[in-house]
Amino acid sequence: MDWDEKLPTELHKQWLEFRNNLTKVNCLQISRHIFKGEVPANIQLHIFTDAPEKAYGPAAYLRSTLQNGQIIVRLLCAKSRVAPLKRLPLPRLELCAAVVGAELATRIKNDLQIRNYQTFFWCDSQIVISWINSPSSKFHTFVANRVSNIHQLTATSQWRHVISEHNPADILSRGLAPHKLQSSSMWFYGPMLLHGREELWPSKPSSALKFETLIDLERKKETPVSTLSVVEGIANPGEFIYSIRHNNSFGRLQRILSINKSSALASLAPYIDNTGIIRVGGRLDAASLSYDAKHPMLLPYNDPIVKLIIEQVHKKYMHCGPQSLLANMRQRYWPIKGKLIARSVVQHCVRCTKVRPRFYEQLIGNLPATRVQPGRPFLTTGVDFCGPFWIHYRIQSKKPHKAYIAVYCCFTTKAVHLEVVSDLTTDAFIGSLKRFIVRRGHCKNLFCDNATNFVGASNQLLELADSIQTSKAQEKIINECNERGITFKFIPPRAPHFGGLWEAAVKSAKHLLIRSTKTTSLTYEELETLVLEVEVILNSRPLTPLSSNPNDLSALTPGHFLIGEPLTAMADAKAQSGNINLVTRWKLVSRLKLDFWERWKTEYLTELQCRHKWKAANPNIKEYTLVIIKEDNVPTLKWPLGRISKVYKGDEVLFAWLMLKWFQEL
Repeated sequence: MDWDEKLPTELHKQWLEFRNNLTKVNCLQISRHIFKGEVPANIQLHIFTDAPEKAYGPAAYLRSTLQNGQIIVRLLCAKSRVAPLKRLPLPRLELCAAVVGAELATRIKNDLQIRNYQTFFWCDSQIVISWINSPSSKFHTFVANRVSNIHQLTATSQWRHVISEHNPADILSRGLAPHKLQSSSMWFYGPMLLHGREELWPSKPSSALKFETLIDLERKKETPVSTLSVVEGIANPGEFIYSIRHNNSFGRLQRILSINKSSALASLAPYIDNTGIIRVGGRLDAASLSYDAKHPMLLPYNDPIVKLIIEQVHKKYMHCGPQSLLANMRQRYWPIKGKLIARSVVQHCVRCTKVRPRFYEQLIGNLPATRVQPGRPFLTTGVDFCGPFWIHYRIQSKKPHKAYIAVYCCFTTKAVHLEVVSDLTTDAFIGSLKRFIVRRGHCKNLFCDNATNFVGASNQLLELADSIQTSKAQEKIINECNERGITFKFIPPRAPHFGGLWEAAVKSAKHLLIRSTKTTSLTYEELETLVLEVEVILNSRPLTPLSSNPNDLSALTPGHFLIGEPLTAMADAKAQSGNINLVTRWKLVSRLKLDFWERWKTEYLTELQCRHKWKAANPNIKEYTLVIIKEDNVPTLKWPLGRISKVYKGDEVLFAWLMLKWFQEL
């Protein structure tokens, strides 16, 4: 209808009737005091809910018992809501009304602040009562959420069933004309059952529900769980397996064999024996095998019972592999697509997965700026320890003691600095750091392994985790570095690949030291001399592959950035200082340094493009994922389980490192 059009006669008549009835609202009289000015001995709150198709809501009544035994029931408040435009089933609307009733009761308790009074909830829908008396997890989302809210606000014992004739909330939801509302005693004074004794009230809803179909529609479908304990004690499990019902897999298999003779199973020449079991005909009648081995039972593919049988055989034969599992199965059964299902069972076996775990690998990240930008040697450095090495004394009565080597590695030039450390204490490490700074200059950033990288790696390095990697020692080292303007950083726990550069330097240093010392007894001076010689050799290694062309320049080494040539190079006897002034010489030295850095960019830096491991990008691992945590020197079956508690992102889209929470297996 347009705005200027007149109403039809029928609608105009209804509007006039509604407007005339509104004037009668002024005639309504409601008592201001519910208890007639007296103090009641007992107070009860009763909430009635109802929901026809157009509206729903609750009505709240206070039932008080005076000192003389008189019972007074009065309307306290009511609340109504319009039904949603999308039509809902009536039981769902009744459930919405119950939720509003529970919320209204909670608000009344908070506003009135009356203690020690009972609360009753009345509903004329037996389906809603049944939902409220059931766990919310059994239903779908709509019903489950509202039942859960009701359980939080009320107790299931408070809900009772009332017939529609005694439900005053029916007036609220269906509506009533003003002239009829004034004379409605049930609306203002409640139903008659509240004026009687409590013993006559209905306590529980009828158990014989007429709407079981509606209840079942709201319930989640339960997945049956199959077990094999029944089959194990039966003499002939084949007859039992074929007799049970599980998705009619065996029945379909029988129909395929009886109707379609050109089936893919025709090569097995299957037949049905006297007991109704499908067996493989085969070609082994003349073999000296048992009847079950010559004619094994044919089992369908992807059936839960068949999977249980294969899992039982897999555990029986000590978690054998797929081939062995299939061979043992075919002694009695012939599963269709046996290789596929045997491989699937082995892959989903928890114990087999723990024995041969697949490590999670992510695409290796880009190199940090400190690795690919020119800078003074040892400006950014990584430090690690190796050892122990035994130091002997010339005095026979004095016992030898352990010594360690601190390995400092430059991020840019891969230059190595070695320092002998007499013991594993914080002071000894700080002393080696001071000697390093005196010889190589101040560094800007100093990286070190985290304590957990030492745990389990070697019993000899446990002392390092106890004496240097403790919180107090770390605080002392960081304070010492801060005084010198050095930023001391620890790499993430259990992530030694973050320090792969200095780990490789440690490996090379140990390679030369172990092969040089063998079983030789060295004094402190001899060990320090050997360590310095190893340092010279490490700093004379070529940074790039050597060329076979004799006309090419000599290979670039870390020594070029330290002294201008390899540390192992022989001195040039023909070199003369000449009459070159200082400015010219400074320009020559500067030009020589620039040539080294140009070669570093063109020869060395381009060799870092390739990824030698972790070449494929995998999906990012998510938080709260259950994982197996690798432990060094521990059998795989004893590796602990953990859960990802937090994920840290790197500069790229891929995640950089994770935080784990350990928990012991039950």
